[in-house]
Order: sequence, then structure tokens, then C-alpha cells
Amino acid sequence: MSSADQAHLMSRLSSTWPFRDERRALTWPVHAGLVANCVTSSLIATRINSEMFLYDAKAKFFESIRKCPKSPFVFGVYSSGVTYFMLHQVLVTPKVYNELTPCPSCLVINSIAIGLLTGIALPMLATPYLAHYVLINREANTGGSSRAMPVVNNLLEFLTLGWEGISNAPNPLVL
Repeated sequence: MSSADQAHLMSRLSSTWPFRDERRALTWPVHAGLVANCVTSSLIATRINSEMFLYDAKAKFFESIRKCPKSPFVFGVYSSGVTYFMLHQVLVTPKVYNELTPCPSCLVINSIAIGLLTGIALPMLATPYLAHYVLINREANTGGSSRAMPVVNNLLEFLTLGWEGISNAPNPLVL
């Protein structure tokens, strides 16, 4: 049996396993990781949105969601969740379902690295650029002739925009 067929068989077997607690032991870690990932990315995205749209990085969570555009917030949460699930399916699940006898510490380290990368780093790096794009489009749609938000022209401005956007994001150690 090929490794792909073996993984497919184990996946189907684990979803129809008769013992509920054993079945949950395989599926719940992914769900818990997705929930934690979406919570951290929503906190980071609302903080960046608050700074870029309300000019107040310490605005309340629901106030930021209510007053700021939703697209940077939704993009941060959605892309974080999808990337987490994809990386987990590629890096962790095959080791478990193909019976490769992985070391438990390797699986834990992979899961933690995936969670940190997709739950903290991805929203911190992607949200400022999307928020800037929304600001420029909002300015163009209102017919503002004076450019309050400059268009990014070179790599240095691009990196500066990212740095200014993440400088007000919550410290990952606090989360």
C-alpha cells in the first residue's frame, strides 16, 4: 500500500473510530490550535487596524471591530487559520497517519512552530500592508486630491510600512 493510500485509510479509520475519546485525541488538537490561532491573529489584527485607522493603538477590541474596515481583520484571521491548517496537514498529520513512529517532542516542536508562525508572525507581517491598501483605496474613492497616505514606491518604503504597522502590535510574549 502506498503512503498516500495508507494516510487516506488511516484518516478514514480515525474519523469512524468507535471509541469517542480516542477519536477526539486525533482531531481535537487541530481544532484547538485553529481556535487559539484565530484568537491571537484577531487580537493582532485589531490592534494594527486601530493604529492605522483610528490612530489609537490602545482602542478596545470591539470598538476597533466596529469602527475600522473589516477586510484587514478578516484577512488576518482567515489567512492565519488556513495557513495553520495547511501546514499542520503537511508537516504533522503525515507523520502520525503514515505510522512513521515520529518522536513526540518533534511533533510538539513542529506544532508550536506552526502555531507561532501562523498565529503571530503571519498577521503581524500581512495586516499592515492590507490596511495600507484599504486606506489608499478609501482615499481614492472619496476623491481626496491631497494624498494623506503615500503610495509605496520602493523596497525601503515597503519595509518601513511593515515596521510601522507591527510596532504597535501586541508583544508576542504577553499573549
